[in-house]
Amino acid sequence: MSEQGQSEIDFMHAQFEAPTEATCAVCKQPFGAPYYSVNGHGVCARCLALLRAGQHGSFFKALALGTAAGAVGAAVYYAIRFMFKVDLALITLAIGIIVGIGVRRGAGGSRSNIYRAIAVGITWVAMCSTYVPDVLEGFREDGSEIGAVQVIFSAVLSLGVPYFMIKGAEVIGIIIFAVGIWEAWRRSAPPAFVVEGPFQPAPASALPAADPAPASPEPAAG
Repeated sequence: MSEQGQSEIDFMHAQFEAPTEATCAVCKQPFGAPYYSVNGHGVCARCLALLRAGQHGSFFKALALGTAAGAVGAAVYYAIRFMFKVDLALITLAIGIIVGIGVRRGAGGSRSNIYRAIAVGITWVAMCSTYVPDVLEGFREDGSEIGAVQVIFSAVLSLGVPYFMIKGAEVIGIIIFAVGIWEAWRRSAPPAFVVEGPFQPAPASALPAADPAPASPEPAAG
């Protein structure tokens, strides 16, 4: 099964219509045998087996892709904060989006909620990590020397940022954090994979025959 064939068909959204193609939507070959419907698209048995194999997720792949996405999102936030000296908290919303997408790619089509929990956990840590500079600033104001211990302590303390937001009634911050977590949960949801069948291809003899062309009238005898 070629990747090009998969990219032409949207298997992530069910169409809820009977497949009418005479050929497989993936490999483009005639069915020639019982076929199936995947999200409304007709596929042969071989391609269905390959699509089902792709539904099996990998815990470590989902964890790796989600972690990488979270690290990239946090790095972008830090880069903008460092270069432009601005704190754009809205950027952290993108962390939940890209983490959710990364986890879903690693999870395949698995419907286990463990993958969605992974996405939420990574997003929580990544979003909280953007507050580490603010925690470190508290040490500087106290005249403390910033070292490895202070950085580690700040990283751990930052995980409780949502609690401090709620305690301080920081409405905007709470909304941004909640939306980021929601995006991670929503984006990591598995795509639709609705299989119906098997169906039998309609034989050629069952197709309606074309109406014959009307005969040309013969010229009248003179």
